Amino acid sequence: MSDAPIRFVCGIRGRGKTCKARELVKAAPRLLACDPMAEYDALALEFADFREYLDTYHTRDRYRVALVEPGWEEWFTALAWETAQDKRGLTVVLEEADMIARPGAESESFRHLCARGRHFNIDLVICSRRPAEVSRLATAMAAEFYVFQTQEPADLKYLASMIGGDAAELVPQLAPATVTAAGVRVEYLFSNLARWERRTEVLPLARRPRNL
Repeated sequence: MSDAPIRFVCGIRGRGKTCKARELVKAAPRLLACDPMAEYDALALEFADFREYLDTYHTRDRYRVALVEPGWEEWFTALAWETAQDKRGLTVVLEEADMIARPGAESESFRHLCARGRHFNIDLVICSRRPAEVSRLATAMAAEFYVFQTQEPADLKYLASMIGGDAAELVPQLAPATVTAAGVRVEYLFSNLARWERRTEVLPLARRPRNL
């Protein structure tokens, strides 16, 4: 986590983006997730308990906790920013980011997470079904993109500006996630802005998966 990157994961439901996001953060010792579907390996809490937990345990070396109550997303980003001030390393996951940080409607704490997070050793993973409806702050500063299938023209046009037109043309052709005996087989495009490649891998199922 020393590079403290921003990683952007996008794609429509059932294509594997949440499975990939879980895999990206599986080893994170200090994890905060805004996770309304309770899909991550983390202690799932309503807002009052989430805030109390951080007040009590934020100095611990290890914790994995998720806010699952909708409507408190702006508070979540504020608490994540406050928690990261010790610069000890923190992984922050924002699920359904198009509902949290729409263009022109970003909270101050979200702007801090994107623009200043690396100075506080924040590893930020941003997930969305609609990349074109997420703040440009998130995508402009992302170091890595994990792009799963989508067919919405506005999203494809937006992705072309991020990963290039040749890569974006492949996005509608990507396969949906399929469950196998070994796990979930997914296909996506990976880009670090210097290059892109089409990848296929098998990821573990969550213990109680609700959404791929």
